[in-house]
Amino acid sequence: MLALLRVPVKNRFGIQCSCFGVVVLLIVETWSQCAWAQDAPAKKPDPAVAQEVDADEQAAAGAEAEAKAKAEADAQAAKQEAVVQECQRLVLVAIGRVVAPEIFPEILSKGEPGNTVVRVSIDQRQLVVEVAGSRALSCAIACGRIGRETQTGRFAVESKSDRSPAESRYGSLIDAKGHLLLKGIYGNLDPVPAGATFVPSPPNVYIVLSEGVVIHSGDANGTASTDGAIVIPSAAARTLLKILEKGMPVEIE
Repeated sequence: MLALLRVPVKNRFGIQCSCFGVVVLLIVETWSQCAWAQDAPAKKPDPAVAQEVDADEQAAAGAEAEAKAKAEADAQAAKQEAVVQECQRLVLVAIGRVVAPEIFPEILSKGEPGNTVVRVSIDQRQLVVEVAGSRALSCAIACGRIGRETQTGRFAVESKSDRSPAESRYGSLIDAKGHLLLKGIYGNLDPVPAGATFVPSPPNVYIVLSEGVVIHSGDANGTASTDGAIVIPSAAARTLLKILEKGMPVEIE
């Protein structure tokens, strides 16, 4: 073994030495390189580059925060506007100034299944009948309350009648002397206070759409207060009863 370690070899500088010497040289060179690496100064980051990165990150964070704040402000403004509009509708109802239906008989007379469409806007609380693109009728509506919202989508007329189903619970509240307390309520949904009596007043127009959506006559007070039905004034309902045919489109949005 010792003989092998003494076999003459040359190192990288051309100096002849034994294998044992080569091992010693390798150890010394490796230790020198590690010591140099430890003593070498670490490369410091460029302050200008770091500041530029920080500035970009701050700008991005600022833009994101600004966009989020704007979205929240817009959402809050939309909620406040909705509350204001609802209060305005309730005031108009309270003082009896709900706008009467607008009906244009000359335009309605031109209606037929291919050119007549009924459009209902839940947000605007309005029903409009268009004949060949022209407004033939418009009126206020009442729509579904929270938890029983009116369905939206595209529907078709299924049936129409001048009387409501026997199970209809639509009506009014009166007091002990027969004075009207509240119109347009549902005996199966709305509470009846002590001393009040529910009096059914079934709609005289009842229109059924596909998927069970209903339009009927009643107290169209511009509020979200129904059991999911669309309630329109009697004059507008009687007009619909005359002009609507099975299959005519009704759009609710």
